[in-house]
Parts: sequence; structure tokens; C-alpha cells
Amino acid sequence: MAVDYPLVLYDVQYHEQDISWIYPETPLRFVLSDLQTIWTEHSVKATMISEMMKDLEPHADFVPTDHVNSLLMGTKRKAYQKLKERPVCGT
Repeated sequence: MAVDYPLVLYDVQYHEQDISWIYPETPLRFVLSDLQTIWTEHSVKATMISEMMKDLEPHADFVPTDHVNSLLMGTKRKAYQKLKERPVCGT
């Protein structure tokens, strides 16, 4: 089963003699502009979220670690419950 985030081949390396990239000005302007816009929006969001966490963490008596799961591939493992112990519907 495939993960739900895209495969990004940004830092793929080629031998200089094998390939020569062409950067036309107009598409390059659009790409750079779009990337700057996306970066700006995400930077603002990241700063706001970071400040919210700094405000809330002193009030917590635990350290949340669930954020790490978002970086792991596959499905989240659940605690096993025996069939006889599972809730049933009334008849």
C-alpha cells in the first residue's frame, strides 16, 4: 500500500557530463515565485504553531510524542483486543 505523501526527488544527483539543465526565465520566475509564496505561508504557520506549543507545554504534565507517527510509513498499530472482549450490539 502506498503512502499518502508524494515522492520527492529534489536532491537527485547526476554527473555533470551526462546532463545539462536549461532554465528558461519565464518558467523559472513562476516556479521561484510559487516556492517563495509557499515557503512564506508555511514559515508563518510554523512560527504560530511553535508559539502556541510554547504557551501550552508548561501546563501539560506529559510530553506528547504522537507527532513522530506522521513521519512513519504504514498503518498505526492498534492494541489487540480479544474477540470475546469486544463490544457487541444489542439484539
